Amino acid sequence: MRVISPKCGGEWRPYDWSTEPHQRKPEPDRRIVSAAAAALVLDILSDPVARMPGFGSDTPFDFAFRVAIKTGTSRHFTDNWAVGTTGGFTVAVWAGNFSGQPMKQVSGLTGAGPLLHRAIQAVAERYDPGALPPPRSEGAVAVRICRLSGLRAIPGCPAMTEWFMPGTEPVRACDWHQGGRVALPAEYAEWAGQNGLGEPIRVAGFRIVAPLDGDVYRIPPQIDARYATIALRAESEGPVRWWIDGQPIHAERWVPSPGKHEIRAVSIGDTAVVRIEVR
Repeated sequence: MRVISPKCGGEWRPYDWSTEPHQRKPEPDRRIVSAAAAALVLDILSDPVARMPGFGSDTPFDFAFRVAIKTGTSRHFTDNWAVGTTGGFTVAVWAGNFSGQPMKQVSGLTGAGPLLHRAIQAVAERYDPGALPPPRSEGAVAVRICRLSGLRAIPGCPAMTEWFMPGTEPVRACDWHQGGRVALPAEYAEWAGQNGLGEPIRVAGFRIVAPLDGDVYRIPPQIDARYATIALRAESEGPVRWWIDGQPIHAERWVPSPGKHEIRAVSIGDTAVVRIEVR
């Protein structure tokens, strides 16, 4: 067996499971993502602070060396997995019932996670974990951004430093923080109102802010229709009336159906139209 190192920089490299030496001609390497994209993803997945909102502060993914971690949990908790990669080796763990019976609320964090921790510690006793490639090594630049908007931070923003490849970093200064208050774009009006997080920013002109023209949606399988809806949002000074494919809609959310659709919004004589696709 050949161990795949994350230092491959986004290339897929074949491996063989074998207990006997053989003369099989190896397959050529194939690039899956750029080396820069691989370095950025590894940096994100190895950041213990970034894990805290989803996993909490006490997890089985704390190590004395840097490890990029990804977990997965199948629907209905049928099984779960966790993968950890360092600069020197990759370890993957699967947890589940061989009968296919679902487990009881066991996720990749609580099921495969503790097993992965022990497996990585055991491997690290024999193989050097090494160091993951820093984003800077692939040309990434560090930029101070606003944690809330993702735009370039200004005084008063809750700021953080994030890595970007040249040409992808935000160029616009944050305009969500204005005079000590938070002013969110109109598309966040519903969420802001539910959470008491500021007033929407008003811009000139009537427009549809959700969905956007050209958006493509995919209906998740086996999901109750009430959870697979599309919000209808427009920025307007007055009440808004909605039509989808020529039929009036009297709700703020729409239950989509497969196909191409035209969404029309009308307010105080102004009209806005977007076209979307549902697959």
